[in-house]
Amino acid sequence: MHPPLFIRLVKEMLKTGRYKDRSAFAFMIGLVIGFSAIFIAANALAMRVKEPFGRFNRLAGSDSHAPIVIDGESALAAFPDKTGAGTSSDPYLIKDLVIDASLNAAGISISNTTSYLVIRNCSTKYAMFNGIYTGNCQHLEITNCTLVLSQNGITLTGSGNRDIAITGCIIANNTSQGISLVSGSSSAIVMDVVISGNTIETNGWLGIYIFGSGTLVERNTIKGHPDAGFQVMGNMITASQNNISMNGKGIEWYGSYASLVGNQIVNNSGHGLAFNHFSYQDATGNTISHNNGSGVFLNDVYGATFIGNNVSGNLGWGFQVNDSGYCSFVENDLRNNGNGSVSEESFSLGNIYRANLCDPGDQCNNQFPENRLPPLYTTIGILTIVPPVIAGVIYKGAKLGKRGKPANSTPATPKGG
Repeated sequence: MHPPLFIRLVKEMLKTGRYKDRSAFAFMIGLVIGFSAIFIAANALAMRVKEPFGRFNRLAGSDSHAPIVIDGESALAAFPDKTGAGTSSDPYLIKDLVIDASLNAAGISISNTTSYLVIRNCSTKYAMFNGIYTGNCQHLEITNCTLVLSQNGITLTGSGNRDIAITGCIIANNTSQGISLVSGSSSAIVMDVVISGNTIETNGWLGIYIFGSGTLVERNTIKGHPDAGFQVMGNMITASQNNISMNGKGIEWYGSYASLVGNQIVNNSGHGLAFNHFSYQDATGNTISHNNGSGVFLNDVYGATFIGNNVSGNLGWGFQVNDSGYCSFVENDLRNNGNGSVSEESFSLGNIYRANLCDPGDQCNNQFPENRLPPLYTTIGILTIVPPVIAGVIYKGAKLGKRGKPANSTPATPKGG
């Protein structure tokens, strides 16, 4: 019975004098409160079913629109619901659309375009595959959009993507990946792709997946993914000032020529940072702490430098180095890790440890003298005998050894402390 009907019954009882017995009156009041609570809970549940994952599914935009498919310049020019001229000074603008993409491959699909295009303040949900899909596009900006409840939030494919920006978006509660960038091969160059300032949370597998090269990932919040917050299979990628937490692994990286600067990689259930089959990477000024695996795990990695990072308070090792060589570890804070500061395993050799901070009694500086370069390399001449990667790391390590105090000398709080 609807709660207002009970209220009318109670008022009638008070007027007529019926049920003056206090116990009966209390019973009726209890029924009113009980049914009112059920009514409120049922309405809340109905809203929850309508938008099942809370705040991220309150879609941006104001105008309902059918799914959009644009393939080629002529289709883009003919699309009616846009403004602008498609130039750098007056780009095409698609904005403020709310798209329920049920039973469609994508909410918005843009392919094979070169005109300047901005997609702003649009929302998609329930696409079978992608909230927004782009293939071989140039000069495209996706900004302040909300992309939820599809397989992937945003997917970029093809080797022809150039000058792409994904900024300020909410990408959450998709069943697979938040952002997927697939260029056809890990070495294919994807120029000027920027992923900046987005909130990427609680997608079903990965936060960001990149299979390609030439991408800047900066100032994103990436959390709540069962596999990894950020997975890369490619080259020439920069990750800067991202907050990566509460994922299976923080960052998992395969490839070469990477730069990681100023990221917060904390409270992940596996390793904070895992490099596999990698060379020529540089990690500087990152906080990699309170992860349930090791802070940094290296497997088959050569020519990497780790400078001024806070790698503390992890459950495993600070640096776990496996089958890796000719890496430099300089001025890092390696205190309060559960297993210790550094572990070298398998066939690791030629690594340099200098000016690192570790717990009393622990060793984290030049602790593996048997793995130093054999005298042959230094007496005959490194430029002609040593491979370029080794020569470069020795030179870089010699320069970095002149730096001052560690960037972060504050002890990390141990787990449980």
